[in-house]
Amino acid sequence: MAPKFKSIDNLLHSEGIFSPDGKGKLSKTKKIYKQWYSVNGDVEQKHTTGLYLAEPSGYDKYPTLIVYVDKPLFVQEFRTMKHIYLTRLEIDGLKLKDIQFTLSKDEYVKPKEYEGLKKAEVPELPELNSEEIELIEWQTKDMPENLKDTVSKAMSLSMRKQKFLDTQKSQNSS
Repeated sequence: MAPKFKSIDNLLHSEGIFSPDGKGKLSKTKKIYKQWYSVNGDVEQKHTTGLYLAEPSGYDKYPTLIVYVDKPLFVQEFRTMKHIYLTRLEIDGLKLKDIQFTLSKDEYVKPKEYEGLKKAEVPELPELNSEEIELIEWQTKDMPENLKDTVSKAMSLSMRKQKFLDTQKSQNSS
């Protein structure tokens, strides 16, 4: 049976999504904004108009991040990169069930407090070996060219992340 959480706050603290290290003076919303802006580049920052963390429902264990975007073109582009964003946020400590991108009705100007925010330090992920690269090439060989590159990058990043996590687990258990 899935654990029940009374609130998103309970989930955030009991699952360790945000460490309660005394630095947690920011609201949950500001923490989410800070993380989103710190792990993504200028394009995402420029075209993100709002963020909302939806509480898990039913058997879901993790929340869903709703990202409001200013232009339809970027909604589609960000959806294509969804798995990369999920990986970046997970490496930075925010485990999500999903990210959904929605067209916003409003133009948005990034708050001054987020301008110049440095990108989070993300650990170097291990490279794939030749067999893993061949596997990705084989799995994407029949895809349309306009999707093949993005899907290959997402698969590569996912496999590299898993290798990194496996390495971390083996080092921690030693």
